[in-house]
Amino acid sequence: WQAAWSGRSVATNGPMLRPTLAGEIPGHVFRASAGEQLTLEPELTLSVRDKVDYLEVIHNGQVHYSARLDEFAKAGGRIPPLQVNSIGWVTIRVMTLYENHFRAATSAPWYIDFDGRRRVTAAGVQFFQRWLRDYEERLAQLPQTEIKRHAPFIRRARSFWQRQAGLVTDPSNVLP
Repeated sequence: WQAAWSGRSVATNGPMLRPTLAGEIPGHVFRASAGEQLTLEPELTLSVRDKVDYLEVIHNGQVHYSARLDEFAKAGGRIPPLQVNSIGWVTIRVMTLYENHFRAATSAPWYIDFDGRRRVTAAGVQFFQRWLRDYEERLAQLPQTEIKRHAPFIRRARSFWQRQAGLVTDPSNVLP
């Protein structure tokens, strides 16, 4: 459980994905200073029973690499390294169609800090602030005694997201 709480995990409903980034398991924090460039090589071991539709490496919400499993095999099982010179995150996922539904595996993220700062986007903060407001509206329908049980957690979450809003590193990234 401690590994899961630390972000050292992979969520799956079928494929067995065992990824590393520059030799580190998900949840690792890469640290660098301004002006440095990190070369991070994704690697993985994958066990599946179903045809994999695609394998992807996502960096800061953008697809860095995407391939069908046969393309991945033809490339010698190698994924191009990421050249990183700013804060962010990376995750790896695989998707497979299975009868009338899909099966997938997604790694927890690896984080990339520069000068002790993490990537915080306006869109991410807005998403969770809206989610929190929606949750509070649902809680308002409960009896007062039940609301009191949730209130300390709501106050802490509201305070956390207000602090995060002050740490936004990408203010141009906003929700519509």
